[in-house]
Amino acid sequence: MAATAHRDVANYTPKAEALVILKGITFAIESGLLPVVIKSDMLEVVNNINLGNNFSLDVGSILLDIRDLLQSYASCCVVYVSRKANVVAHNLSKINLSIEEDCHWIETDSPYMERFVRNDCPV
Repeated sequence: MAATAHRDVANYTPKAEALVILKGITFAIESGLLPVVIKSDMLEVVNNINLGNNFSLDVGSILLDIRDLLQSYASCCVVYVSRKANVVAHNLSKINLSIEEDCHWIETDSPYMERFVRNDCPV
């Protein structure tokens, strides 16, 4: 398992979601964490990536970069999941508002993730 938090992506817009997906795929490739499945609860972005439709000028170049990476690395994919299935990632994204630099965690818990997972899966 790996997680990242990016200080420059702190809002919930299609452009921010696409940027996080691009950074996630790039991080996974550079870290050798393949195969990778990126899960997003923003259906519009997932459909634009996977179906290649409705590229707006605002987010189009990011989506094209994602598609190029997905075509180059068949072991990467982007899938839609509901917000309820993506609670840990959504909570982790809120950390972006308070961090001073990008953070990456590989095979170790972030200081935040244990609490988010515990809250998502009560015993």
